[in-house]
Amino acid sequence: RIPETTKYHLICHSMGGAIGTLYAQRFSSEILSITLLAPAGLIDLGPLKVIRQMPSLARAAVKNLIKSRLEKSWRGDFVSHTGDALDMENYCVQKMKSIHKSNHKVMDAYWRCAMQFPLTGINEAVISLASSNVKVFLLWGTADKVVAYDPNFERWKNIFDDHNKGDSTFQYKLYDNLAHAFFLEAHKVVNRD
Repeated sequence: RIPETTKYHLICHSMGGAIGTLYAQRFSSEILSITLLAPAGLIDLGPLKVIRQMPSLARAAVKNLIKSRLEKSWRGDFVSHTGDALDMENYCVQKMKSIHKSNHKVMDAYWRCAMQFPLTGINEAVISLASSNVKVFLLWGTADKVVAYDPNFERWKNIFDDHNKGDSTFQYKLYDNLAHAFFLEAHKVVNRD
């Protein structure tokens, strides 16, 4: 249990970025900083919107198709596929396989989140965070296709630029030619920054 007087740093990735932003909106007084790594929350739902409206049998078929392509999806979070980056990619893929093998409900939990969680439309929470005193670091790989860099990075950046108090609580950093798992693929560079 964290003592009530303790403030902490949040580091949130993808869907976790949206969750962290909603959390920070409610508990900003508890947070020293939040680092958002390619956060969802302002994305275009596109095909997901269609899937959410399908009858349950059709959704189950789509879920099974996605499940059959998980490794390809995980590898798509990386770009270089060489050297240390490939070692990290292989390590992460093996960990994900192990997690999915040891707990068959992982995919079900992910699927329920994808079907129900507000991956879009959290503008009010982002504005609240931008207007708070919480330090925000927004990091993104420019080759990200999962939470696509273009246009999602600009959506987040524009809200922070428009609502930030100008007291340097918002900073961002882009990582060229890196994808959704940029912080793993180039972990030495990201940690240094």
